[in-house]
Amino acid sequence: MRHWRTLVVAAALGIAVIELVVIAVPGREPLDVPAYWRFGYPAMLIASAVLGYASSAKPLHIGFALGLGHGLWFVLRSALAGGISNLWPLGLAMFALLSLPLIAAAWAGTRAKEWAEGS
Repeated sequence: MRHWRTLVVAAALGIAVIELVVIAVPGREPLDVPAYWRFGYPAMLIASAVLGYASSAKPLHIGFALGLGHGLWFVLRSALAGGISNLWPLGLAMFALLSLPLIAAAWAGTRAKEWAEGS
């Protein structure tokens, strides 16, 4: 894997979004907080586009690393906080679906870079 640093940064950004929402609104599930959907997820979309522009990694890998880091950290937090429910496979599937717009944003960043370079 040639672009592992980009993928580590993407996964770390996904983790950071969950943690920032937890810090901003303690005591609630991060996905239940409107701030996540107003600020957290759009920030991940912007980060995905920026990483797509700044890196030569494939957009699929960038978006999936961001979503995977985000989803796995959420599951790990839930496990440490009191256990995982029986619906955890559904939750991971939801995070996989949430990765699709992140992949599209990374693709848009990659295309913007190509357009700016005149390719």
